[in-house]
Amino acid sequence: MGNVCSSCYDPPVDFDGPVDITHFDIGRVIGKGSFGKVCIVQHKKTKQEFALKYINKAVCSAKGLAKNMIEERKLLEEAKSPFICNLRYAFQDDLHLLMVIDLNVGGDIAFHLKFGGAFTEDRAKFYFAEIVCGLSYLHSLKIVHRDLKPGNVLLSESGHASLSDFNLACHYKEERPMTSRSGTLKYMAPEILSQKGYLNAIDYWSLGIMTFEMLFGFTPYENAHEREIKRAIVNDPVKFPESSVTVDRVSPEARNIVLALLCKDPTQRIGSNEMGGDSSIKSHKWFSGWDWQKVQKQELPVPFIPDIKRCTYYNRVLNLDEVLFDENPLQSRPVKKNRSRSSRGSVNSKASTSKGTLPSVTESEVELQMRQFEEDFMDYDYTKVNVGAGKPKQIFYVEAVDSSSVRTQASVTNDEAVSHLNSKLSVADLEGPRKRSVGIPGPDGNESTSRPRSLIVASERARKTLSLNDAKIQQETLGLIPKIQRTSATPSEAEINRSSSADGIIVGTVQTPKIVTDDS
Repeated sequence: MGNVCSSCYDPPVDFDGPVDITHFDIGRVIGKGSFGKVCIVQHKKTKQEFALKYINKAVCSAKGLAKNMIEERKLLEEAKSPFICNLRYAFQDDLHLLMVIDLNVGGDIAFHLKFGGAFTEDRAKFYFAEIVCGLSYLHSLKIVHRDLKPGNVLLSESGHASLSDFNLACHYKEERPMTSRSGTLKYMAPEILSQKGYLNAIDYWSLGIMTFEMLFGFTPYENAHEREIKRAIVNDPVKFPESSVTVDRVSPEARNIVLALLCKDPTQRIGSNEMGGDSSIKSHKWFSGWDWQKVQKQELPVPFIPDIKRCTYYNRVLNLDEVLFDENPLQSRPVKKNRSRSSRGSVNSKASTSKGTLPSVTESEVELQMRQFEEDFMDYDYTKVNVGAGKPKQIFYVEAVDSSSVRTQASVTNDEAVSHLNSKLSVADLEGPRKRSVGIPGPDGNESTSRPRSLIVASERARKTLSLNDAKIQQETLGLIPKIQRTSATPSEAEINRSSSADGIIVGTVQTPKIVTDDS
């Protein structure tokens, strides 16, 4: 055979290792936001297609949005429903945060309204019902979406609706109403603008605005000036268009539920906790005769099925924009720059986006934001969770480090070992450096001082590192990890040995470790 260009060689993919971009083939760009884009990807092993949302870390850091991105990733790990775009994988490299979610190729509702105009009442009612199912599920988890609008509701290939874009979503407590002004202005509830405090009822106001738009083709508070939109939302009543066409096309029951959703008093708004939650919506006369169990199971007839073979429900220019104008386009290999940890957060004081120049922040603030990404934006793989329990299975990562900073990483998923390690979290110091180095006890139970070894155990749930700084805890932990080889030879490939058992435990050990701290 002839020579192979090393730059063109695609090395084998380790599907058993941590997920990264090499697990996927990258396809066309189908969406774009202020801080990143969405493209179609295909998993190389399963051949399943997903949507990959990749976000520029530097731009988010300059804007001070690390907390929002981390919160979105955590919420998506927690929430699993057919009525939301579920998270499947999450990981990062030096340039991007990457979240792989369910692919919905039917376009968003905003796209269909823009190019097709107002919906029939039956079609609007169908989407309304599935959105209610999604909101009801989120609210059961004490999560409020805060940015419900047509652009954040996607249609699947089969025509069903799913909620997307959770970067403004957050958990709420009924005893502590929120006050931050978050969302898209035309869909904001009056209590957000008046800053009187709000809970999950704001999502039902947004649904009311969106329903008005689906029925009539425009929102009720249209104006060229933001000040006038704000004033109208807080003070003006809703007015329906009175043309003979719209009067005949939209039923009194549909108008009634829109008015009930757009009640300015959130305690009197249909869907609010005070009004009985989602049951007050499901029992409304607009849904007389509807079987909500069939809605929940997605068994009702779909009014519109996207023709994905003949139609493209996204802006085709986005893919060309990625090729010609993006300074940091998505690459098929993880981006790892040769730079020290202290400089990883260094970006220009201003970062450009499609919407202009972001406000400048100090370099220390940017570094703090970048550090948050590194520590708290954890990897996620939906194939490694306990599906029956409905929550991610606890996974601990064991990492060994030699004198040349060579790391050997593996997962501990054995139930007994996981239970043991998790019980130690309550006594661990979780506020110190992200990684701590500890000695591995020798065969006699005493920690070797002449040939120290390193064992680092990180908890995905705690999102911190568990410091095994007690010899007894070390001994107990290692007793649950079989076949650890201890050797007095110089560091070599044999020393960075990986052993496994039928219980799914894999661990690596090395000799003469380098101490690992935040400054390493």
